[in-house]
Amino acid sequence: MTTKEITMNKDYDRIPINIFFQKILDYPFHWHSSIELIMVMEGSIYIACVDETRLMKKGDVEILNINQPHRIFKTQQDNIVVTIHIDADFAKLNFPNLNTVWFSNNFSPYRHVDKIKLQVLIQEIPNLILPLIDSEEINISKHKEIAYEFVKKFIDVFDMLNNKHGNSEFNLARSRRIFNYIYNDLNFVNKITLEDIAAKEYLNLDYLSYIIKTLSGDTFQYVLNYFRIGHSVKLLLGTDKNITEIALECGFSAPRYFYKYFNHFFPEGPKEFRKKNKQKMGNIHHIKCYEAINLQDAIKKMTNLAEGASEKVYETHLKWIEIDLYDSAEFFLNQWKKPAYLFHAIDLCDEDGQNQFQYILKVIGIENIRINGLFSDDMEIRIKDKCEGMQHNWNKVMMVMNLLKKNYINPCMILQSNKLWENEYFEQLQCFVQNYISTYGNDSVRKWKFEIR
Repeated sequence: MTTKEITMNKDYDRIPINIFFQKILDYPFHWHSSIELIMVMEGSIYIACVDETRLMKKGDVEILNINQPHRIFKTQQDNIVVTIHIDADFAKLNFPNLNTVWFSNNFSPYRHVDKIKLQVLIQEIPNLILPLIDSEEINISKHKEIAYEFVKKFIDVFDMLNNKHGNSEFNLARSRRIFNYIYNDLNFVNKITLEDIAAKEYLNLDYLSYIIKTLSGDTFQYVLNYFRIGHSVKLLLGTDKNITEIALECGFSAPRYFYKYFNHFFPEGPKEFRKKNKQKMGNIHHIKCYEAINLQDAIKKMTNLAEGASEKVYETHLKWIEIDLYDSAEFFLNQWKKPAYLFHAIDLCDEDGQNQFQYILKVIGIENIRINGLFSDDMEIRIKDKCEGMQHNWNKVMMVMNLLKKNYINPCMILQSNKLWENEYFEQLQCFVQNYISTYGNDSVRKWKFEIR
């Protein structure tokens, strides 16, 4: 196979996917009418967006939303990078709800990506794009089919709202509407307020603020300004409008507010930013932004990276469980003679931990589970009440037990022998059992096992 750059001829505008293997030099600030995935296969690069510049190393993946301004440039290391572009019109045509999706990247106000899903995507990339690279002819139907698969996978892995709020279809639909009010049709350039959105959704202001904070990791005003400044970058670099016009067009009531918030994201200010970057962007087709690389080398490195991602999926499982195989376990009943997986209770007390647990149940099919640290200090069982002294708080413990009960798992709880005879520890255990019996009855408790270490 000869050395060549993988790109589509201009005569094939109807092709919805473009793939590039490159050595990045310096791409000045620019944006595309496409969804862009960047994966570093060798070395490292820098990528800059609205509010920061970050280092991408070998194996790192970043996704950029349609028309999201960004700059990519080299580090002192050599690099090999694959970028995949999915045409925006094709994506919107095939996924009508795409306008309610914001792909979560490291430059989003909030990032929440399932690590296992991401590693699985990296595994699948070679299988998806190699048929396009190996083919001597351009098969439009095949390109559309693969572009469709990529968009579907991007939504599954990177959709910020779905990843953060996927527990309830009603909540997800409402979250998408709230996001719509802010982002779509450049609504953020208008004088929208929390009160406007609250009235549309019949919510009080405090609860709406909580929802936005949960979705974005920041305040409504920060999210609004984040999108406004991103839009201003395109106007500064893509038009000759003056600063006042841009400030007003981006939704700021006066230029001084635009300067204030722009300086928060780009300390040099809008004038200097434009001066440094506009000429570079204008010459983007005339300057050397990248070097084409040997295709065979690129494919080999991409395949190796995918194989490494497979190992990372396995390692991610092991971050959450410890496998303990028993040669003989007389103190267990027969069903406990099978391999038992060890979970730390505190790891099952947040959303990520519970998602990992559910994934492991699905993939591995665990039957027996041992729980360590159920009554540890991390579980915050003992709290001090001003009026009544020390009280028991079973919130985290019951969160773990309810998760097990929901999945029809009867646990083996590990107790520390050096603590078992302490009055407080024994009292906690006794109180917990009584509390659980009062909620679920005796039958559930009879199926529990205890291991004393």
